[in-house]
Amino acid sequence: MPHPIPSPAPLQIHPSGAAGKLVNVQALRGIAALLVVFFHGLVYFFSFPVFVPMPRWSYYGASGVDIFFVISGFVMVYVSRSRFGSVRGQVGFLADRVERIYPFYWLASLPVFLTCILLPHLTAITLNPKVVFDSLLLLPQPDFPLLRVGWTLTHEMYFYLVFSFFLLGKREALWGKLCAWALLVGCASLFLPARWLGIPWVQLVSNPLTLEFIAGCFLGMISWPKGFRLGPWILIAGFALLLPATLAMPAPAMEPGCLRHLYLGLPSILIVGVVLCMEQNAQTLHWAWLQRLGDASFQIYLWHVTVISAVSRALMKLPIPNILRLVLTIGCAVIFGYLVYLWMEKPFRKWTRRWRAKST
Repeated sequence: MPHPIPSPAPLQIHPSGAAGKLVNVQALRGIAALLVVFFHGLVYFFSFPVFVPMPRWSYYGASGVDIFFVISGFVMVYVSRSRFGSVRGQVGFLADRVERIYPFYWLASLPVFLTCILLPHLTAITLNPKVVFDSLLLLPQPDFPLLRVGWTLTHEMYFYLVFSFFLLGKREALWGKLCAWALLVGCASLFLPARWLGIPWVQLVSNPLTLEFIAGCFLGMISWPKGFRLGPWILIAGFALLLPATLAMPAPAMEPGCLRHLYLGLPSILIVGVVLCMEQNAQTLHWAWLQRLGDASFQIYLWHVTVISAVSRALMKLPIPNILRLVLTIGCAVIFGYLVYLWMEKPFRKWTRRWRAKST
């Protein structure tokens, strides 16, 4: 979500793209971004002009976040293979994460902040210094941050911080550390008193969604079989499995008691694992447009709710069918995010690479 796949060769798999680029993983990022945009498009579809409870199937797109989480865990292992055993490696790792996430997250938060000040009647957000501070630093808080999708980035930054301390030891010890972390998260989520789980920091540390990150790390550490040709069929089955999983959850995704890490997390782990196996066997997803959307997935993710909200409100004044409004809002969100990537993020990344090259 917040970072493109870098070009060096991975630890255990052979990249199927030019210059060592994991093109299938990038395509999967594009699919995950489309799923999340589709989900939030449906939120507005069922809210305007009259609120209608969302059917359970409409939460299918929320699984895009779970796929992103698993991919993030894999990427952490992928980009850190030469950084184990030194404080410098840990600091460099964290600096990379901060550079990739915060500048554009702050930029995407700016319209929401200005709306809260200039047009407070359009938002239900109660603006105060603590909310602004916690939101901008992606600290855990009782409610959503100013930019609602930032809740996932809070999880990401927490994961990056913990993972950075694992870099201080040997890579061979990573298996044990990840297993211990998974055990602690599982025990905390099951056995901590309910009153403790209302504390934002405790809620973050004990959240089972962290297990999806950890599973992604494991996917980055195992060896993948060669000669396996059933990847595309299993990939289709994995996405198909998400629908009955969505319908079977005790509560809709995003609500307490949904057991999301089981119902959506397990199929997401299967999907990412199959995609990595396809990379090993040069079974490329030949959809270049999905790979380009994967490159832009962070910007699409950051901006899509803001764009969907604005476009939905604008289209309410036009006598068009709701389904057309849904298509237009989703299309505008994807296009806007891609243009931000093309015109802002991509030049920014090139500038930072040049600046680093001159500094070393």
